[in-house]
Amino acid sequence: MRGGCPVEAAVDRLLHHAHVVLTEGSSLRLTQATSGQGVVALNQPS
Repeated sequence: MRGGCPVEAAVDRLLHHAHVVLTEGSSLRLTQATSGQGVVALNQPS
């Protein structure tokens, strides 16, 4: 085994049995976030 960083080893273990799904197209959440319509804070100052 080579001497890599711990993060690389953790990702390797997670992806070893994983099914990676690649998606295409625009993201509704990204579109909303970049246009200022994203998440609204719960504790808004009055």
